[in-house]
Amino acid sequence: MHIWDINQAPREQILAAIEAISRGGRGPFVFPHRLASGEVREVEVHSGPIEVGGRRYLHSLIFDVTERRRTEAALRESEERYRRLVEHSPLAIVVCTEERCSTSTRRACACWEPSTRARSRSAPPPTSSTPTPCRSCSDRSSACAPARRFP
Repeated sequence: MHIWDINQAPREQILAAIEAISRGGRGPFVFPHRLASGEVREVEVHSGPIEVGGRRYLHSLIFDVTERRRTEAALRESEERYRRLVEHSPLAIVVCTEERCSTSTRRACACWEPSTRARSRSAPPPTSSTPTPCRSCSDRSSACAPARRFP
């Protein structure tokens, strides 16, 4: 059996990785490998040259990273979905901690008085339950209502 029987990457890519490792290159490399069952899994290959009995060999440690890569992809998709949700929200979103408040949307930033915005970047959040709305929001008929701070 040869590496080409397991590794599903193009032969040129496999040979380039072997050559790089032989010259002291670093890994790891990620390749698709076909299991005996026929299933293809993503693997991370850590390799290095060794010498045994006067002959040089390529010693490899292979780790199945299929689930980790799927989880990472799902996390990236979730983060992107959340980012788009926040960016396109018609509401003012403000995130407050014990130390500070930060605006998460342009609408939230536009709705705070300049003094409140400056205070939110450098000082603890105000003790009131809501930030001071801007003049355009004061009548509460505007679509831009002041953000609420929940305990």
